[in-house]
Amino acid sequence: MIVANTSDRNRLLRPGKGLSIGSLPEVEKWNEWWQAWAPRIAAEVGREGWVLFILDSVEKMCGLEATMARILRDKPEWNTDLWAQQEWLDVEHTAGSALSWFDQNCPRLDRVPEWCAFVLCAMRGHFTVLARLGRELRAAQEQGYGSFVVENQVDKLGMDVIKGGDKLLGEVE
Repeated sequence: MIVANTSDRNRLLRPGKGLSIGSLPEVEKWNEWWQAWAPRIAAEVGREGWVLFILDSVEKMCGLEATMARILRDKPEWNTDLWAQQEWLDVEHTAGSALSWFDQNCPRLDRVPEWCAFVLCAMRGHFTVLARLGRELRAAQEQGYGSFVVENQVDKLGMDVIKGGDKLLGEVE
């Protein structure tokens, strides 16, 4: 068992409530969680190729989610957390490449434990969703849509538009 203390194990396996409605803070939180736990999982059970593939896949998903969240924020200069070169590339190609990587490297389902086959199918589904989101995001970019960033401020009532919301606020008023 990776976490010997039952109360700590229960706490770490319970999904928490985010303090923001934005995707980037959520990705940052889960990336931090993954950076702490992936090495422990690898050390404990990572001797199998399929275990390492799952660990690599989760890391790739987190990276792609962070890239998309940063692109939606128009590559924010005010925040360099989770910056990656991929955000300057074609997001449709980047997301499609991640799906192709998964398909090319995924272990055969008949050579892994049954529970793992289900996890791998679910992961492929997530890579498919990310590829489609990449295509949609790229289409929005090509059509000239800009981005705006709305963040829920925990210590205030309501929302703040951090960037790019002038037109939106003008239309809403």
